[in-house]
Amino acid sequence: MHVFFIQLEPDIDYITPIVYKLASTGKKIIIICFNPLTDIDSDYRLQYLKIYPSVSIIYLHQTFTSLRLLFKILLGLASVLSNTQLEKFYAFITKKLLTGRLLELFLIKNNAVSLTIDEALPKHSLKIINCAKNIGISIVMTPSGALMYGEGPQRLKGGTIFDTDLKVDYRIVSPNTDISKFTKKTHKPVFMGNPRYCNEWQEINSKLISDLADSYMLPSSRGKLKVLIFGRSNIGFMNDNPLIIKISNDKDIDLIFKNKPRGVKNNPGAYDSCPSALLIQWADVVIGSVSSIVLDIFYYKKQFIFLRYLSNDNVGNLENSDICMVALDERMVMRYLSNIKQKPYNSSNIKIKEYYDNIVYEKSLGFDVLGDYDKLYTSLD
Repeated sequence: MHVFFIQLEPDIDYITPIVYKLASTGKKIIIICFNPLTDIDSDYRLQYLKIYPSVSIIYLHQTFTSLRLLFKILLGLASVLSNTQLEKFYAFITKKLLTGRLLELFLIKNNAVSLTIDEALPKHSLKIINCAKNIGISIVMTPSGALMYGEGPQRLKGGTIFDTDLKVDYRIVSPNTDISKFTKKTHKPVFMGNPRYCNEWQEINSKLISDLADSYMLPSSRGKLKVLIFGRSNIGFMNDNPLIIKISNDKDIDLIFKNKPRGVKNNPGAYDSCPSALLIQWADVVIGSVSSIVLDIFYYKKQFIFLRYLSNDNVGNLENSDICMVALDERMVMRYLSNIKQKPYNSSNIKIKEYYDNIVYEKSLGFDVLGDYDKLYTSLD
């Protein structure tokens, strides 16, 4: 049995393709979700995995029957809290009660041979990793997303899991990661492509997304330009930004604004829960900053306006005007939109493919992203 953990909602995008591949080759999988606010029963990605009888998906508090009643009471008492407060409450209970000996017993009971968790919350991950280490099962740590920044080898930042003495058996890294900066030498790096954006999974995900279209009421006014904007709270790019107000006032534009996951919990916008890939399929033009969602924009062959003036200096090839429109201020954004209404921007499909493949690592001859993951986990059985 291979156990995968979902700590944050974006983790679902990363692990789903891996679990799909392992399940399709007959491996048994348990996916454990930490956050009870994540709706595992309606998430389209997790629903897809349920077609495989070897895959089980549960919340952490469902690992033992006795815990289910306890958490039903606790969550009932905590229902008066905001979503943010409820997440903090649940995280506290999780650390104190669920990520110690009880989790170890669950892993032993289910004959777990590996435990996979991402790097996004290193301090939280340590408790889970410690459980796996105590009972002697393999530990795999995955990235939290695609490596989007800069050209050439990327250096790992400090303050990560690698600054601890706790061993991770296999640390998945992108092929251009500079592993010389590991502060500890107890971690075995495994160079892999990005499963979320590899062609094999994109074809499946695109079909799943298309099937969802009728479930969402998206604006569709005849003759209007459909513009999608992805917000980023960490750079102050929210729906009250002057640029967004200007675009929303344009009578020739249908606008959808979506916050980045985790951007807003208690006051979500109208489209924050809508799958990003579905919104990209809907759009004519997408506006945003540096994010892995850029790969979806290019995959669906949509025009992209890159907000260079809101980004730092580490943006890599996005500044190449042949793959997208680079905006240095608000006026450039509005000018681009005005021009697109007359004639779409002519981007370089060849350079876009090179940019995409260099991040996902499908460019190498014979490189099989999901096949390599299957080989890794087969070696752990």
